[in-house]
This record gives sequence, C-alpha cells and structure tokens, in this order.
Amino acid sequence: MNGSIESCVTLTFLLVTFAFMLCQGDSKSCQLTDSPDPQGMCGERLAEAHANLCFLLRRAYPQFFPSSKRASPTSLYNKPALHKNPGHAMVKRDVIELEQLYSIPVSALAGVRLTDENWRSFVYSIVGQKRSAPGENTDEYLYAKEDLEELPDVKVNPTKTLIRMLTKRRSPIRKRSEGLVCECCFNVCRMDQMATYC
Repeated sequence: MNGSIESCVTLTFLLVTFAFMLCQGDSKSCQLTDSPDPQGMCGERLAEAHANLCFLLRRAYPQFFPSSKRASPTSLYNKPALHKNPGHAMVKRDVIELEQLYSIPVSALAGVRLTDENWRSFVYSIVGQKRSAPGENTDEYLYAKEDLEELPDVKVNPTKTLIRMLTKRRSPIRKRSEGLVCECCFNVCRMDQMATYC
C-alpha cells in the first residue's frame, strides 16, 4: 500500500515538473544585454503598429477594448450596438472580423496613422476583396505574394483566440522581463501577441 502511494506521489511530482519545464521553455524573456532581433520591430515603428492595432481592436470589439481606461466593468458584457435605419430594419454596425485583423501583417501597421476616415480603406487594401466568381470559395481573401509568408493561421476559432487574448491581457502574473518591447523588438511577435498589450 505504501509503495503505491509513493509511486503515485512521485509520478504526480514528475508530471508537474515536466509541465513546468515545458511552460518555461515556451516563455520569452529579455535581458539588458540582449540585442534587438533583425526582424523585430522597435521604436517608433513599434509604437505606430501598436497604436494602429489597438485602434482597429477598439473599432472591431468596443465591448472588450473600450476607448477609455476608465470604462465601466459592465462594458465587457454589453452587446454591440445595432443601429436602426429609416425603414426600421436593424442593421449591424461595421465590424472587422478577427480573421481579417490577424491577416494583416504586423509590419503593415507601422508607418501609417489610422483614423476614423481611413481605417476601412487601409484594412480592405491589405485584406483584399472577397472572391465572388461562381464556384470559388467566397471565404478566401486575395493577398499579395509577399504578405502570404507573414500571415498567421487564420483557421483558428476566433472566440477562443479573443478569450485567450483578453485573459492574458488581464493576467496579474507577468514576468518582469516580459513586455511589448521584449516580445516585438527583441523577438518577432505576431498580431495576437501584440494585441494583448492593448
């Protein structure tokens, strides 16, 4: 009896240790002596890309990314507003799908300042027009060849991705050596990683 309890405790300890080692191997950290990654985005370009991504997230998901830091806690649970047109039919507001947002290369967000007037033309110039020819998949978007290499896998569940992004964003546990500069300048970051800092 004592042998089986000891074996169970030992096995549990080994599994916990192994899981901890896997998590540590996946984390990124930066030291003062580290140099920026050649493909990383630093300085003003990083600030512009971050500001533009946060702007697009506020446009697409105002209930999760409010404009004000002092937004009420209940704003997280409000549904997107529907606007009435003159014919009293309900029309959904203009939104960006998460897949569309993640299909924009991070580097494309730098060097441009998005506003209420130009964000739609920017998004649709990057994402492209939907295919509408008969027999073609209308869910696919047209991309430039150079953008295809930078595209993340957009076949993910957008709800799970958004929940993961918000959970990490509000997480009280964050390494001191982690941060936007660490993830995107000293390493190469993806759109979903940068979004956790909005």
